[in-house]
Amino acid sequence: MALAGGGPFGQPTMVPLYQPTPAAAAAGATSMAQPARLAMTVLPGSRVATIRFADGSARISGDERASLEQAAQLAQSRNARLKVVGYASAGGRQAGLERLKLANFNMSMDRAEAVARELVRLGVNPALIVVEAKPDAAAGADGTKAEIYLEN
Repeated sequence: MALAGGGPFGQPTMVPLYQPTPAAAAAGATSMAQPARLAMTVLPGSRVATIRFADGSARISGDERASLEQAAQLAQSRNARLKVVGYASAGGRQAGLERLKLANFNMSMDRAEAVARELVRLGVNPALIVVEAKPDAAAGADGTKAEIYLEN
């Protein structure tokens, strides 16, 4: 369960982050492969997941699937809009600053779009997903990620 606004007088209410399939529930699923309901505060503007990528890649690894599934389930349960922000590091040697900026922007956008495609595959309404690319300076020390934020 997650805390969410929407109770009387704006008090937090509990919403499920994970509902097992009937077969999984009958089997008593509670492992990370079939996660139990998690308690966490989820308010508009909150980061709900960070998806890590290998250097120079926009491919989502299997290790990141559980985070994406939870974000998708949260968005679906609240009919919420998600913002996906892709980042890229300043690594690599490009000929010229403009080429480096373009390469980093493209990698950032590729990562955000890969996450958005996976969220849509998991059932999130594509009209409720916004993607954004951030330059390497915004990523700080870790530019090999995409972050998912709950917008409403």
